[in-house]
Amino acid sequence: MSSVAAFVPLRPARLLSVLVAVLLLLNAALVGWLWLAPGRRTLPRPAPPAPAGASFLADTLRLSASQRVRYDSLRVHYFRQVRPLAQGCRQSCQQYFSLLDSTLTDAQLAERSRAALASKVAVDVLTVRHLQQVAALCRPEQRTLLRRLLAQVPGDDCAAPGGNNATCVMPLDELLPIKK
Repeated sequence: MSSVAAFVPLRPARLLSVLVAVLLLLNAALVGWLWLAPGRRTLPRPAPPAPAGASFLADTLRLSASQRVRYDSLRVHYFRQVRPLAQGCRQSCQQYFSLLDSTLTDAQLAERSRAALASKVAVDVLTVRHLQQVAALCRPEQRTLLRRLLAQVPGDDCAAPGGNNATCVMPLDELLPIKK
């Protein structure tokens, strides 16, 4: 027994501390080696996923490569303009509909409703201008298809982004044959 005690001069608690320290050093060395190892490649970060429906219109209209570049530019510009207005619209409508317990007259409610709708009108004007620009870059058959798509009432079995059914947009061949 004395030979074992002479062989392990450390007490069990001290031995455990030394083992933990050694393991920590080995882990740090492994992480450093992986980080600094030659031939280490950094993998590119994947692009963030496109919002749902981001290419719905471009795909449905079968835009050419040059049309798609122009469309993407128009789309980015449109969303830069419309996002703040849409947020303001949401807030003003929420404020208007929070007037449930107020004692305002009908005339006062109508005035507040007009004020809340003013921001929605600004969003709608920007949206129609954007769609006019999209239509301007389309070929005549694409423009016709765009008109047919816009004539569909959301909610009538709509599968467009935000819809919940798969029958809104007929197959392209049924809507209008488009030449490439």
